[in-house]
Amino acid sequence: MKKITLQIFAFLAFVCCWQTNAQSIINITTSGGSFATEKWVNVTTEINGGGTQIWGQGDGTYGNGPGLINQNITLPAGTYYVNCYDKYADGWDGTLISATAYGNILNNNGGVSPNDGTDTDTSFAWGDTQAQELEASLVIIVPVAPCVSTAIASSTVVDDCGASQFSIDVLISDAGDGSNITDGLGGSFPIASGTVTAGPYTIGDVITLEVEHTNALCDYTLGTYSTGCTIPGEICENSIIIGGLPYSTTDNTSNYGDDYSGSPGASDCGTTSGYLGGDDVVYSYTAISDTSINVSMTPTGTWSGIFVYTDCADIGVACATGVSGSSTAARNFDLTVSNGTTYYFVISTFPSPQSTAYTLNIVENTCTAATVNYVIVDDCDVSGGFYIDVNISDLGSATALTISDDQGSTPQALTAVGTVTFGPFVNATNVVITILDDNDGNCTIVSSVLTQTVCPPSNTNCATAEAITVGLGVCGPTVTGNNTGATDSGEADPSCGNYAGGDIWYSFVVPADRSQVTVELGTSAFSTTKMAVYNTTMPCGSLVEIFCDNLYTTKTVTGLTSGDTYLLRLYDWGNDDLGEVTFCVSTLASCPAPTGIVVTNRATTSADLNWTENGTAALWDIEWGATGFTATGTPTIEDTATKPYGFTGLTASTAYDFYVRSDCGGGDVSAWVGPFTFATTDLPPACGGNFYDEGGLAGDYSNNSNITTTICPDLPGDTVNVNFTFFSTENRGATDCWDGLTIHDGPDATAATIDPPGGGTRWCWDRDDTTPGGTGDLQGMTITSTDPSGCLTFVFTSDGSGLREGWEANVTCTALSLLEFGLTGFTYFPNPVTNSLSLRGVQNIQNVAVYNMLGQEVLRTVPNNAASDIDMSNLQTGAYFVKVTIENTTKTIRIIKN
Repeated sequence: MKKITLQIFAFLAFVCCWQTNAQSIINITTSGGSFATEKWVNVTTEINGGGTQIWGQGDGTYGNGPGLINQNITLPAGTYYVNCYDKYADGWDGTLISATAYGNILNNNGGVSPNDGTDTDTSFAWGDTQAQELEASLVIIVPVAPCVSTAIASSTVVDDCGASQFSIDVLISDAGDGSNITDGLGGSFPIASGTVTAGPYTIGDVITLEVEHTNALCDYTLGTYSTGCTIPGEICENSIIIGGLPYSTTDNTSNYGDDYSGSPGASDCGTTSGYLGGDDVVYSYTAISDTSINVSMTPTGTWSGIFVYTDCADIGVACATGVSGSSTAARNFDLTVSNGTTYYFVISTFPSPQSTAYTLNIVENTCTAATVNYVIVDDCDVSGGFYIDVNISDLGSATALTISDDQGSTPQALTAVGTVTFGPFVNATNVVITILDDNDGNCTIVSSVLTQTVCPPSNTNCATAEAITVGLGVCGPTVTGNNTGATDSGEADPSCGNYAGGDIWYSFVVPADRSQVTVELGTSAFSTTKMAVYNTTMPCGSLVEIFCDNLYTTKTVTGLTSGDTYLLRLYDWGNDDLGEVTFCVSTLASCPAPTGIVVTNRATTSADLNWTENGTAALWDIEWGATGFTATGTPTIEDTATKPYGFTGLTASTAYDFYVRSDCGGGDVSAWVGPFTFATTDLPPACGGNFYDEGGLAGDYSNNSNITTTICPDLPGDTVNVNFTFFSTENRGATDCWDGLTIHDGPDATAATIDPPGGGTRWCWDRDDTTPGGTGDLQGMTITSTDPSGCLTFVFTSDGSGLREGWEANVTCTALSLLEFGLTGFTYFPNPVTNSLSLRGVQNIQNVAVYNMLGQEVLRTVPNNAASDIDMSNLQTGAYFVKVTIENTTKTIRIIKN
């Protein structure tokens, strides 16, 4: 009986028995099975005995429907006990709740969550794993707890295929009020904490276990179980019987065998995985004498094999012999059979279901075939082609052999073990060798096609490895290799696996005082380039691999010995791709070059250069000049110990290039690194000018910037206004910036800051974001100085990545109004003035001082009166600043003298 049937039956029983007790039942079942369509049943029986049934389908994970539909339950206010059984968790989950109405929302451990009557969220659906493995869930709401349910940690089928039986181990984490586990066949097993074993059962039985309690309200179904063992009898009964030899048949593989699973089961049977899908073709043959037979299966499709077993129970467990492959070539082997023994020949195709047509021939050998090995020997240096060596190590039952090829060569005879050679042949010639048993034609051997497509590379083997040079501190000379025509070198497969031959070999010597090398890949025709490294303490054929990994860009091998020679092997991972590969090898320099070059604090005429020292150098050389200069390798600045190094005397708005190297002393210097480019900043914009980031109007700003720009008015007493028409720098959320602008209200970076609304002191607003944001947007804003100097100072800093467009702004300068002076009621006229300047105030004017544009005082008076006339007739034509002091407050006005 299927689980869903049992659960519906249980549901009906609960409805019949519980309505009078005013309890509500929710029964949820699913068909289970990986990726199966899920059937959810939601049944509610309310307190008044009425009820509804609602069907939903799926949890939406695989497009199977909208998910379990909520159904509220009306209960009187009070405390209730909720018991849930979740097959995935193998146990009950009891929870006390207090409410007036609850739905059937389940969480992933089988618990119950309240429903307020309006909740339509389906997020409570079982997770993917639970959805695949859940068989049934039962939710029971009762006024009181019926019992303490048994908690099951796991339930596992234990196969004993050799004895044709199985059992079930149930691990109990909490016995609770459980009494027995029953199997429906009359078996009953007492519940106790620990492992309870149900069984044994016969192969083919389907067992449903029930967990029983002292109170039947807590009983539940644990699950349905069956064995994974082979069913030998059915396989044997359905086999195709071979009555005698010779035997020949042509067929399509199709569901002859019965359910079993596994792999051939022995390494000498060919591929050990992927075959034996349970619907393979099985032939049986009982030998009538001790003899030798030949089994030949010619497939018309790929990925097929034929495997031999000597017992039905061995199928999928222990393979006697066999062969498989991924081509359409014949699968052929000899088998020595014993009188009276039955042999099972299983023809299998990967993947299942079976569909490959084949021809099967089984004959009794009248002779023993010779043992032969074919070796292709390149003759590229002489003929440009190849030879074929035919090595006979055993003549079998023959006293003489005649060996020939299909290219018209003269046949050659052998009466003893030895080697005969045919060729030379032109590359890409397909050659077939025939070995005729002069005593019995049944033992004639015909080779597969033998050829050499192209001449193999000279370094196709360990013994002919190409010597390469390791660069000291920089990559050595670029090496170009090509594995086209390369064959399996015969060395042990690399530990990183999927070696398919076609490898090429190189040798290198580790430079003095070095213990590591780095291989840097340039280009590669391989889908995945693998590199293996071997020491040469063992000869070719017995190499010991010390490193193997993918080579995507660079790979460093450590723990090497200075001065020793090592072998580098390159090949394609698994696909046997052929083609060109380029690479180079380096090691750490004795005086390593500096890295991490950065230019900071760029100003109009100066900048700071810094770098990371990778060795022990305390001195460095620098060569620099205007961008594009030709480097000579001769330092402009030699043996400086200053780091960071400050460039001074530069020209504003100019780009420069520089190179750096480390000097380790004693003439040991690193390689030059560079060129690196930077530009000095523009001169501060004047009134009426434009203010841009360092990238100018069209470019982005730079990484690692730290630039201070101070903008002051042209005339003392005026105020700078900066109006931003565009602004975009990289933010770091709404309260911080990766790249930002700090604004100081004054002539330097010590002045008070004008802060953004998002917090902190740096303004940023990232317009490259899908939704622009940051600490504050300057675009469309005008920043005005309130400092007596009238100046604004801008400090821009950026990190090492993530460039943006920066900003565009225009600069204006305006005079402070009298109201800004705090001198309400004060007036002055005329302006421009020819002879006399009249000053009128509400309070007494304490002091008046007149300055020319050079800052020199040219006139001073102490009116001590609310009205004063200043004689300016003797002053030259031009602009003047007049400082007026009223009530100890001094402010400056600008006057033009005609």
